[in-house]
Amino acid sequence: ARSLDSMLAWVGALWEHYLHTGRNHLLRDCQPVLDRLLEFLARAFPPLQDDSKPTTSASLNLLYLQALRQSASIYEALGMGAKSDPLLHKTTALAQSIEKTFWDPKSKSWKDTANDPISVNALALRLKLRPDPDAVLAKEAVQKPMTARRSKTAPSPAQAVYALEALIEADLRAEALEIIRARWGAMIDRGALA
Repeated sequence: ARSLDSMLAWVGALWEHYLHTGRNHLLRDCQPVLDRLLEFLARAFPPLQDDSKPTTSASLNLLYLQALRQSASIYEALGMGAKSDPLLHKTTALAQSIEKTFWDPKSKSWKDTANDPISVNALALRLKLRPDPDAVLAKEAVQKPMTARRSKTAPSPAQAVYALEALIEADLRAEALEIIRARWGAMIDRGALA
């Protein structure tokens, strides 16, 4: 699963590079690798079936959905709409499958036994899988556990970025800032930025 995480993160890094620089040289150079990676990922992520247990976690499926969306955007940036369109269709189907498989209507949150619930809910919020931005879900499933004194489900620092982004997108900026101060403020106090 860790190598899948890295592959999915690579797609995100490629897209972020383009977003921040506006240059598509790297996208063009990496496009053949992206093509092969998407073929591999299609085999690694079989479609979710209603009647069977998923072979991958909610977190990995959400990261895959994000990578598919980013890949579609990469192809669009390269003027390759013919490659982008099938990916967008696939993202719609995957989002629906993720909702059927991992959304718990009783608790009104995303469930995943393999990973921490904060990251799962944060990723789902960031990807806007539910039609409305859910500040209640962000507050209950992301902010409260992130600020709990002895949270056993706190995300790793790498996953915490999803939680913070989800809070910001749910218009809970002050709460996100408070989490940053509480968790990492001491590093700044000790001179981390100096």
